[in-house]
Amino acid sequence: MDIKNILNTNFRINSIINSLSLITNETLYLTGGTLRNAIWNKLHNFNDNYELEDCDVIFYNPNNVLKSYEKHIENELKIINPNIEWSVKNQARMHVRNGHLPYGSLFNALFAFPETCSAVALGKNWEVIAPYGISDLLNLSLVETNYCRTFEKGTFIKRIIKKEWLNKWPELKLSEEVRFTTTCIKHSLAVA
Repeated sequence: MDIKNILNTNFRINSIINSLSLITNETLYLTGGTLRNAIWNKLHNFNDNYELEDCDVIFYNPNNVLKSYEKHIENELKIINPNIEWSVKNQARMHVRNGHLPYGSLFNALFAFPETCSAVALGKNWEVIAPYGISDLLNLSLVETNYCRTFEKGTFIKRIIKKEWLNKWPELKLSEEVRFTTTCIKHSLAVA
């Protein structure tokens, strides 16, 4: 099973991929919640558009790190496909916002994502960049990335709680250690 086989009937994803292919000045990739959630939806037999909000698009261009350039690409995408809430980010500058060392490549930027199931990008020809592979995503496993475990302690569990993934996609799997920690934090927040 691969991402294209899972998503080839998803109208929204196909529309996004087609839109990305019309931008020729950068090599754009779909990533984040739209990609991850679309796959989770399919694997849960949910509606294709369940929990699909803004569309995270990434690229890597160290020669133009201006936010205005990202907005320019967003505006181009809005003209092509106004039904999508586009969010375009040049990963050559995102290390500053994230408090990381420079990424050096799109692969390295994805390596710094908090969970393996989100550290996946899909290009206009359905090519995949996934520094941790796609098995966790396809197996519905929530796994903290090595980068996050080392440099951003607590971020992974905070995201699981904040985004309520376990409530929205009940077949998602967590390690027992993470499940226990998440339950304890949710309980302490409820008591406070």
